[in-house]
Amino acid sequence: MLTLRLSPESLLLSAVLGLVTVLISAYIPARKASKVSAIDSIRQTDDIKIKPGKVKTSRLTYKLFGFHGMLASKNFKRNRRKYRATVISLFMSVVLFISASSFSEYLNRSVSQVMELSSYDLQYTLLPESEIKPAELKEILSKLDGIDKMSYGSSSYDLSLVVSEDRLSEKYRELSTNHYGSEFIKMDENERILNTHLIFIDDETFNNMLLENDLSIEEYTDLSAPKAVLYQEGKIFNYDDRRYYTFNIIEEGSFESDYIIVDHGNDEIFFTGERRGDDLVYKDMEDNEVIVPYEEGITSGSLQLGSLITEAPMVSLNSLSDELNVI
Repeated sequence: MLTLRLSPESLLLSAVLGLVTVLISAYIPARKASKVSAIDSIRQTDDIKIKPGKVKTSRLTYKLFGFHGMLASKNFKRNRRKYRATVISLFMSVVLFISASSFSEYLNRSVSQVMELSSYDLQYTLLPESEIKPAELKEILSKLDGIDKMSYGSSSYDLSLVVSEDRLSEKYRELSTNHYGSEFIKMDENERILNTHLIFIDDETFNNMLLENDLSIEEYTDLSAPKAVLYQEGKIFNYDDRRYYTFNIIEEGSFESDYIIVDHGNDEIFFTGERRGDDLVYKDMEDNEVIVPYEEGITSGSLQLGSLITEAPMVSLNSLSDELNVI
């Protein structure tokens, strides 16, 4: 829910500026009107002082702009002061409009930079039931003009890491409070569930990422001891002070961590998020409870995590979250 906050100082300043503007704009014509009679003010006999035959326009003006242009030129010559004020007013209006539009555009870009984090220009999403394979689509798109770099991959949020508190940054421990699974996962008191974005990318993109970060391809592609690359940029909106905070999630990489994968169910049952003793509570489509042993609903293991990289890889990332990206 959005909260409307009003600043008394801003309201007072706006009121004072508005009052001063009105007073100044009314003072000049009021002072002028006080020096002449009402009839002379209505006729504006003092405003237009010109002798017959003095208002002339060139033939070029008539040819270029027609009768209306010629008439406008003559009116301008009769009373240059008023038309000068009109031109200045139009000029200032255009300047204010462009300034407001530019400010709005810059504001939108600033918000986009907070909300978005991407190292690519276009993204194409394939559904599991799609007939074409990612590698085939990449081959087709790579032949288009203007394509400099491409990658494809898949991601999952089912995996969560169980890490020790001392590996987490102080800012993360202070700001991050929502950790899915902490209410039903078995873990020690000094451990915390870490929201994780598990990302799988094609071999070419993965190898290029390793080379760009001076990491060993042999070490990170060893199938007998797989190791993941980490990327982090935590970004959270704090509802207490209404600000966005950007922070590191973990202090450093290269460690082994336990992980858990929650079975959320299938077409017949779904996990409710409730744990009762050593059992997990599911429900079927008719809202009947289905009790599943903890060992059957939770898959656990260990994962070797590698180095932290500082540049965002060419993958789809959630820019507003406290997730650790495991690639």
